[in-house]
Amino acid sequence: MGAFSYDGPLMKALTMMANMMIVSFYWIVGCLPVVTIVPSCAAMYHTMVKVVRGRGSGVTRDFFACWKNNLRQGIPLTLMVGAFGLVMGFCLSFGYRNSQHSWVLAYFVIGCLLMLFFCEMAVWLPAVLSRFEGSLGTLLRLSLYFAMKKPLATLLMLVFLGITVFLVDFYPVLALILPAVYVDLACGSVEKAMGAFQEQNIGTREEEEQEETLPEAAEISALEQARAMEETEGEETDA
Repeated sequence: MGAFSYDGPLMKALTMMANMMIVSFYWIVGCLPVVTIVPSCAAMYHTMVKVVRGRGSGVTRDFFACWKNNLRQGIPLTLMVGAFGLVMGFCLSFGYRNSQHSWVLAYFVIGCLLMLFFCEMAVWLPAVLSRFEGSLGTLLRLSLYFAMKKPLATLLMLVFLGITVFLVDFYPVLALILPAVYVDLACGSVEKAMGAFQEQNIGTREEEEQEETLPEAAEISALEQARAMEETEGEETDA
């Protein structure tokens, strides 16, 4: 009887699984225009963190509210990421076909490294878009910063993503739940890294504000002392 209660572990697990399936379905729908892939990924990350793992106003409301709010920057980011990925894919294909030449082999190795950095930045981009505000360049730099700051977590995210893509390609019906499962596995380390970054920046800003106000306080204090000395000297002269 207790296992089937509303607050029981079984019901919580079933509810979470149902929410994951709903989020994955919304993600697929949001990705259908293709140019909205990045905002859809950002909305899925936001919904998984705020609603499924925490509290929110509801899966449907939170997902589409985040999806709509991120369209203005998400569409250009999708186009930029897609264009760069296609160019890198073409360059790597050319280098692989002509790798018998030493200079082409070096070109291919450099291209593989650039592609690795690109993929690492890309896996962080949806989470950064869902959390931070700024220009497109700022969002891309933040994504690359987190990727370089957390290399092990980024590598694990790429491994999880590769496994997810392989399983969905092997059995497409898994697309109805595996995207949300991937986000659920990755969001722990992602949230920890972004939370530490925000706390560090807030602390730095507070210190800078305090340093800016200290000279002003010292200047006011000096002026008051000078006026007090002048008043004291005037009183002595009168006396």
